[in-house]
Amino acid sequence: MRRLTPQTAGKLMIAVGIFGVIASVLGMIIGRQLVAEVHAAVGRSLALTTQSLAAMDASLQVAEDVVVLVDQGIADVDLATREATASIAGGEVLLGNAAELTRTDIAEGIESVNAAMPALIQASATIDRTLAALSVLPLGIAYDPDQPFDESVRDIRDGLDGLPDELRAQADLLDEAAASMGDVGGRMETVADDLGAINEGLSEARSVLGGYAATASGARDLVEQAARDLGRQSRLAQVMVIALGLTIALGQIVPLYVGWELIQRPEVLESPAEDA
Repeated sequence: MRRLTPQTAGKLMIAVGIFGVIASVLGMIIGRQLVAEVHAAVGRSLALTTQSLAAMDASLQVAEDVVVLVDQGIADVDLATREATASIAGGEVLLGNAAELTRTDIAEGIESVNAAMPALIQASATIDRTLAALSVLPLGIAYDPDQPFDESVRDIRDGLDGLPDELRAQADLLDEAAASMGDVGGRMETVADDLGAINEGLSEARSVLGGYAATASGARDLVEQAARDLGRQSRLAQVMVIALGLTIALGQIVPLYVGWELIQRPEVLESPAEDA
């Protein structure tokens, strides 16, 4: 087998050293560029994430404000509905009392007046004849009405005739109106209960949105902090790549020196047996 001469070994060592220096320099350049590109890509991603989180935070804030406004509006409508329900309940009672008053007191009172009308007409006729007789006497009493007293009372009776039945019919209508108001009041109370349930749901939604907004704000702060730390870490990584490349390059001094020595002094590889 052919022996490796010192000159050849020296040249190989020098070639290895030169290759190591070139590789270390290329490694420093490529590594630094790679770190810079990674830093730029991650920086763009963090910037985009920060913008997305900022937009989400703003959207959540707007949604929370809208929910607050809707919640307040529904609360006002709920209060107004309950007040209207109470008013309708009072109106229902009032209409019921008015119907009862019309049906009993007023109608029965008019019927009592109608029952007394014949006697009143008879008394009016007597009064009318008496006054007419007195007007003939020289007492200074002049009595000559356009319509006799009893006929006036009879006209009143005719006007009151049928009025109790009409009042009772109106009382029935008042009862129907009261019943309708009761139905409306019941429905409005149901609507008020539904509005109250919606209001509770909106309150819970507002709480959840507030939690999401706080989370988004905290995440945005973390991403911004990561973006600030990324620059420092990128510079540190570049320094480490350069330091590693320089270390590898400086490490090639040994093979370069040994190769140079082998070329200049090939006797260092000669064996003691050959010297003998």
